[in-house]
Amino acid sequence: MLSIFISSPANEFKEERIKIKKFIEENSILNQIFEVFVFEEDVVATGKQSDEIYLEKARNSDIYLGLIGESYGNIRSSGFSATEEEFNSYYNNGGKHALFFIKDCENRDLKTEKFIDVIGNKVVYNTFNGQQDLLNKIEKALAGYINETHENISFDERIVPDSSENDLDKESYNLFLKESNMESQDFIKILSNKFNVLVKDRDTYKFTTAGALFFTENPNKFDGIDAGVKLARFDGTDKTIFIDKATLNGSLLKILNEIESFFKRNTRYATKIIGFERYDIPEYPYDAVREAIINAIAHRDYEIKGTDVTFFIYDDRIEIISPGNLKFPLTLNNLEDGNSVRRNEIICNLFHHTKYMEQYGTGIERIKTKMIEHGLPAPKFELNGNFFKVILYGPGENILKLQDSVHANKIDLKKYDLNDRQYKLLEILSQNNENITNKEYRELFEVSRSTAARDLRRLVELNLIQKYEISGKEVIYSIK
Repeated sequence: MLSIFISSPANEFKEERIKIKKFIEENSILNQIFEVFVFEEDVVATGKQSDEIYLEKARNSDIYLGLIGESYGNIRSSGFSATEEEFNSYYNNGGKHALFFIKDCENRDLKTEKFIDVIGNKVVYNTFNGQQDLLNKIEKALAGYINETHENISFDERIVPDSSENDLDKESYNLFLKESNMESQDFIKILSNKFNVLVKDRDTYKFTTAGALFFTENPNKFDGIDAGVKLARFDGTDKTIFIDKATLNGSLLKILNEIESFFKRNTRYATKIIGFERYDIPEYPYDAVREAIINAIAHRDYEIKGTDVTFFIYDDRIEIISPGNLKFPLTLNNLEDGNSVRRNEIICNLFHHTKYMEQYGTGIERIKTKMIEHGLPAPKFELNGNFFKVILYGPGENILKLQDSVHANKIDLKKYDLNDRQYKLLEILSQNNENITNKEYRELFEVSRSTAARDLRRLVELNLIQKYEISGKEVIYSIK
């Protein structure tokens, strides 16, 4: 157990000291870690001389918790009040975790003002207005202390002190159930008992960081969480001109859906007509892209503040960059060996319960396999400072040469009851990536204007070709 020494002017904060101790002792998280020392209960009850105990307790405590208000307190033989004397005893003994909470008030003793100046030169303090505000800020400060000093507590299992069960985003929760093939159940039962990402705290619940990332509307609103994703589509092969961009701050599964929509509207499809079948072939295999994105989100180093995962689409490639180096013992040389080394265990477990992360340690190999199967180069992996980059190279002008098997969306054209002219047109447009006008169609197939219009209109209605005006009244048709 870690000890907390509460120090304040005796009369001004007598009630607050008792309430703080009770608050910590009744908190199901904090009471497993901290024991609290207060004058009223731990000294008076023993019958010993207080000055034999309190300075030793202050000096040897793990955390010094000081309350400052209007009164400086009685001056002792040392020339300081008991509160300042206790702080000096703690600080001069090498204490590094002093938490001061200064009450908002207008009339302070001059010595109190000077003491606050001394405090400000040594530690960072908080202000408070009322007992509930004080308790809330103490809880938040102690949660921060736990997160900073307990190395065995990973980022994704830390408690988010300013969260509650009321922060649940029902849409994100239902999306998780859907992607996990789970029936709808009471979210407290599922998230607290099955996944342990919602923790009981007296008469309420608090999310862990992993829980906040998956099940709240905007995880970034909580202190200590930076989890955004920046998207951009650039014109060309550098970052000079934006075509499309977005910043995403929602729950992780919502972010994945939004990335997929962004990807589809900013990448191309090739269309091939082979016999009586049409193949729509994406520029990139989205399975590989999604795998790279999930790896970036699941394995990023969330301790690096002020950074986002980035998803950038260029004319010739996609770059996905995540904050954080490879976790030991992974290196660029052994990255493809299939070893599973997870930085964020709970986040990975939640993804594993969905369709998005099927097997541990196979993500990199799947990205490589999907790219090669699609007729594209193997992905490239780089470390740039404290950031990990995945580069997926596209086909450029060779999009029609991509494989038309596994990843193609195949359509049986026979169901549309097309005539020979329409089949031939689709084949020509898809192979040569050309456009055609009504006049060119008439000349190519030696038909009347009305027949050409009827053939072309039918293909447009079936969403197999598209028409648009290029100047004035001239209309051209191209493969959809």
